[in-house]
Amino acid sequence: MSTLERALAGAAAAAAVLCSLPALAADNGNVTVSATVQGICKLTLTPGMTFAAATGIDPTGTADATATSTVKYRCTKGTSAGSFSVGGSTTGTYNGLLTGASLSPDTMAYQITWSTNYSGFSGAGFAPAAAEGSVLLTGTITAAAYSVVKADTYSQTVAVSITP
Repeated sequence: MSTLERALAGAAAAAAVLCSLPALAADNGNVTVSATVQGICKLTLTPGMTFAAATGIDPTGTADATATSTVKYRCTKGTSAGSFSVGGSTTGTYNGLLTGASLSPDTMAYQITWSTNYSGFSGAGFAPAAAEGSVLLTGTITAAAYSVVKADTYSQTVAVSITP
């Protein structure tokens, strides 16, 4: 028997053995893939509020001192802001107390107000070019408050928050 005939006979025998083995059955299934995206809002800009930034407040003045700060935010696409707060207040008014930086500081009352009609903005997502919502904060120090304090730098840090 030649080498070729032996190789063919071996291949035929192997094929006969393989054909006599039970066939392996295949099975198919499905995997469910899911993800949940949260509806959230995040502050993107919370600039400081400085009264009479260039010159300071003139204590001989008779008009209230005012300053503004525009807070900006983004929300998940289609999500609107449900609550905005300044110093824990969601009413549109926050009353604060500025404290001087000197060793025996004076304090000065002030008020921040804002429109509570900020929920008309529907989020466009968080991409850098996504539209932002904004809330204008207006601060007021009455002449009666600033006319009786010593020359100093007065400050207070106030928390600002937004939720959907």
